[in-house]
Amino acid sequence: MSYHIHMALYRGKEAAMSSEEIAGLIGLFVGLMVLVALSFFESREYKRNHGGEGMIHHWMAEHHLLDWRRKH
Repeated sequence: MSYHIHMALYRGKEAAMSSEEIAGLIGLFVGLMVLVALSFFESREYKRNHGGEGMIHHWMAEHHLLDWRRKH
C-alpha cells in the first residue's frame, strides 16, 4: 500500500485539526474581519466627503454605466 493511500485510510485516527491549522483559520478570519471593517469605514468616509455619493455610484457615473438602459 502506498504512503498516500495509507495516510488517507488512517487519517481518521488523528486529531481533526492541528493547532497550526486552527491558528491559520483564526488568522484568516481576523484578517477578513479587518478588511471588511476598513472597507465599511472607508465607504462611509467617502460618502461624507463627496456629498452622499457612494464609491460605486461615482465610478458607474464616470464610466457612463448608469444610463445604459436609456441608450438602447
